[in-house]
Amino acid sequence: MGDVLPKVELPSGRVAHAVVCGYHHTCALLNDGNLVCWGLGRFGRLGTGSENSVGGSPGEMGDSLVAVNFGAGATVVQAAAGEMFTCALLDYGVVVCFGRNDKGQLGIDSTDNRGGGPGGLSAVVLNTTYGSRPARIFAGGEHACVILNGGGLRCWGRNDFGQLGTGDRLFVGTAPGDMLGLGDVDLGAGVAAVSVGAGFEHTCVLLNSGALKCFGRGGFGALGYDDARDRGVSGSTIGDALPAVALGAAVALPELQEVNPMIPPPPPPPPPPPPLPPSPGVPGVPAAMPPLGVKAMLEGVWPMPPGVYGV
Repeated sequence: MGDVLPKVELPSGRVAHAVVCGYHHTCALLNDGNLVCWGLGRFGRLGTGSENSVGGSPGEMGDSLVAVNFGAGATVVQAAAGEMFTCALLDYGVVVCFGRNDKGQLGIDSTDNRGGGPGGLSAVVLNTTYGSRPARIFAGGEHACVILNGGGLRCWGRNDFGQLGTGDRLFVGTAPGDMLGLGDVDLGAGVAAVSVGAGFEHTCVLLNSGALKCFGRGGFGALGYDDARDRGVSGSTIGDALPAVALGAAVALPELQEVNPMIPPPPPPPPPPPPLPPSPGVPGVPAAMPPLGVKAMLEGVWPMPPGVYGV
């Protein structure tokens, strides 16, 4: 360790703004907005277009690292790594996940893997109103969640213990229509999500009220409710019926971020786009927003300009 431990070799002239670790893989968000990943490549979790592992042999790091291709002009603003998959939040409010997808964790209404073959990546399908978009992305073992810019929370993927907070045990994202039918997690009246911690089989949500709520597998007391019950599996274990975790007389601290003065700050997010003209006969639906338009845009089918949010 210490001076004997070498630095991870990144592409020339690039530094890491953030690092996320999954199961046998690591990804770094670089200061140019690109995402590079290394480690075990099985299932496409590295997003390189192959399932080859990276970083275990000489010459595979540094300028040999292949940035994930999200399309021309796309910039990554946040990344999250699950067990065998990875998600990225792009600057125009789109989430793209790649890797293993047997539980629907990629949010694309199928169980097809992405990122390990020649086919393009697909955007997470979210049924949001115009102007509503993902603001933060989180990944658990085999599920993922986003906080929308209005404070709503949506989760998809594996759900056998209620870790999605949908009030049932049904997986979400494995079949056509799953994601378009996905609504916000019921966190209770008058509250919004601020941050999320996603475990392998449970999820905890910090609310704007300062309260903490957890749902999913309760074994070993993981949810903090002095029992081992699963929560989020029924309507009686979510929403106002789900109590806040009793944390005692704790003092809340603001979220801290360690800043390296040698690293330039990331660029600010782009301003919201101007309103688009409504579609004929469909009030409130922008004319340039066809069904699954972001997915088509990422695959090069539909030319959607950056800054147009939602799908």
